[in-house]
Amino acid sequence: MTPVSRRRLLTGTAAAVGATALVGPAEAVASGSPARTRQIRALTVAPTDVRYSGLTSGQNQLFSSRPEAIRLPNSTAQVVAAVQEAVTAGKRISVRGGGHCYENFVDHPDVKVIIDMSAMRAVAHDARMRAFSVEGGATLGEMYQVMFRQWGVTLPGGACYSVGVGGHVTGGGYGNLSRLHGLVVDYLYAVEVVVVDPDGRARSVIATREADDPNRDLWWAHTGGGGGTFGVVTRYWFRSPTATGTDPSTLLPAPPSDVLVTWLQWPWSRLNEAAFTRLIHNYGLWNEQNSSPTSPYTGLTARLEPGPKTAGSVLLAVQMDTAVPNAPGSSPTSWPPSTTAWG
Repeated sequence: MTPVSRRRLLTGTAAAVGATALVGPAEAVASGSPARTRQIRALTVAPTDVRYSGLTSGQNQLFSSRPEAIRLPNSTAQVVAAVQEAVTAGKRISVRGGGHCYENFVDHPDVKVIIDMSAMRAVAHDARMRAFSVEGGATLGEMYQVMFRQWGVTLPGGACYSVGVGGHVTGGGYGNLSRLHGLVVDYLYAVEVVVVDPDGRARSVIATREADDPNRDLWWAHTGGGGGTFGVVTRYWFRSPTATGTDPSTLLPAPPSDVLVTWLQWPWSRLNEAAFTRLIHNYGLWNEQNSSPTSPYTGLTARLEPGPKTAGSVLLAVQMDTAVPNAPGSSPTSWPPSTTAWG
């Protein structure tokens, strides 16, 4: 098979990746996985179905869609069949993971078929891959819970548990532990994605970060290229690039055992243009000055949320790992550090 060049991939021919995927069974523990059937065709919800209205809008209720059908697959084979059917009929597809999208990428007027991944939520340790397998319909909360409870590990993803893994990972994946551990895609070992070849044939491909993997560019494209661009992601595998051995508890970073959390608020009524400008400037400056990996505040994450005036205030949410050397005390007078520096 001829390797796909990065330039060729990013100019819209990711579907040219050709190789039948070999999907091994996940081992140890699987969670959130519904009963699987062997039928090839995914469950279909039509406009006359009572479930239709609940499956044609996401987190942002401003957007809704009127597709001809919603497919709810419970296996990679069913995703392949659903994609093939839509491609053969010339119908535009969109993919819903966690339903947390705020734009109309999924619920768009031109979309005729929505592939809803919510029935594929299994989280497991895959001994063959020496990695953690997470299906494309899982949410961050489901993934965190299984990884932590079963093996004491985590990924540095977002803090909103209802966000879907499927889209979060392909965008890079950022959260409160990112200053300590980087992005979620830093731990992406492999991805299973349903693509369409130039001849219109749908198939599943597994692409890994291994240097000799002929599909490596397809893996690379899912480390920040955005969701739905290159195909339908059915499964991710995660493993730290520095991990050795087979012990699952060493394959990903461990989360903090305890954290300090606080919230600061500035009422909009007390923020004129000069004060707001100073707040934004100081927030950026503090992060710039403490961006070094050797900073004593590596374990600190501060998220500034300048909400609308109707919300009443500007919020700063701060989290600090208590295990980081020189972590400040938790008393209100000493936490957070240099409070006056923020605004």
